[in-house]
Amino acid sequence: MARKSKQEIETEIKKLKALKPVGSYRSKIAGEINSAVEELELGVDQTAEEWNEMTWEERDTVQQTIDWKNGDNPQALSEGFKGCCE
Repeated sequence: MARKSKQEIETEIKKLKALKPVGSYRSKIAGEINSAVEELELGVDQTAEEWNEMTWEERDTVQQTIDWKNGDNPQALSEGFKGCCE
């Protein structure tokens, strides 16, 4: 698969920002969504202190986001949060 275009990335950012986590894990899910958005907008420096402060789930989300951006993962991140967000 091909690397995602700027338009595809911008569309995914909008979809992620529109998600509203619900339920008892909403703060955890919000952190994962924020990590994905940060990776898409700015990139996450995996060698910085910021990376060490992330939860395992946030790190995994960043890696999945990178894989999606590079075309290695066909499922958009916004689709992976179905059932936990409005």
